[in-house]
Amino acid sequence: MTGISGQLRRELSARWPFTSQREEAPALNGQLGLFGDFALDTSLPPVWFVGDLDGCRYLLVGVNPGRGEDGTPSWDAEREAITQSFERYWRSRLGYFSGPAYNRQHYDPTGTLVAVLAGQAASPRDALASLCVQIEMVPFFSKHQNLSEHQVASVRTGTETGRLAQRLLASCLEASPEAVVFRGAGGALRALLAEHDGRIDTQVPYVGSVGRLKVSSPRPLQLITLSGNYAVPHDSIRLLGAMSRGENVEWPKRGGRQRGTHRPPTAKPLYEQARATVLALDPNIAIRPRTGGLRSEAFRHRRNFARLIEHRSSVEVHLLESPNRFRTDFRVFNEEDLAVLVSRIATAYEFGS
Repeated sequence: MTGISGQLRRELSARWPFTSQREEAPALNGQLGLFGDFALDTSLPPVWFVGDLDGCRYLLVGVNPGRGEDGTPSWDAEREAITQSFERYWRSRLGYFSGPAYNRQHYDPTGTLVAVLAGQAASPRDALASLCVQIEMVPFFSKHQNLSEHQVASVRTGTETGRLAQRLLASCLEASPEAVVFRGAGGALRALLAEHDGRIDTQVPYVGSVGRLKVSSPRPLQLITLSGNYAVPHDSIRLLGAMSRGENVEWPKRGGRQRGTHRPPTAKPLYEQARATVLALDPNIAIRPRTGGLRSEAFRHRRNFARLIEHRSSVEVHLLESPNRFRTDFRVFNEEDLAVLVSRIATAYEFGS
């Protein structure tokens, strides 16, 4: 996608601080019947993309950026980055996936899928930072992202902000990424399919789908959709990625009487394995109980360097990434995920020593 960022930077810098774009939002809210948590936010600059525009291999498509809760560190970092100056706004968009505003809960499932598509044993965040850019169909923030097909199409065709989003997405599609990944509500997906003559070929209930988008390149682009439900098991996400790569996949039978219910395996054995990995570094490591999750412990040598938090289906890992900074976005769902973190755990121990 070489060259896309240069053109976009010129267009956006000429519009900063996006006064005319923000002024479009109140009228849109009235015309489209958006109010409360669904209203487009007039107080924040629009965001058209996050990630590496020129170096990505996978194109992510989102509905619109979500406004977080004030007081949440990642959201406070995001709000500050996009409102101070254009240079900071621009840098924070390019470096979002590796920066302090990264929303782990929202993006980690997509990062898990991308790592499988790329055949890499990378953490979700590292996969996104090195391989992806996300383009928003509607660049305005809102608390909830559940726009209908009509609402998405109205913004994209009837406003300056939306038309710029249309052009940006078209440019990224014409650059022929290896795959397009969409995550969000069905209304926005239908708008995307209509806009780019797309179709869904295979549907996996409660998980996602595989289809294609027609563009000007010689071949249709593969489209993979991922359910916006945060409860989708990561093993299912990995199976979706494997299926997208053409592998034969056997989906697990879903249990329970309630349609769509799935009880993930307990993470207790994985927690014990992660704990043993940490303690194997030094017999003198001190362990201190902490609150959080089903069980939590902090590990200390000269200072705290790691923390484990057991959840029902995963283990959350916090690691000292530099002498003064903890990185808290690691999630371990199986032994493969833990193997990826072994060297990072050792590095965190060195910082704690």
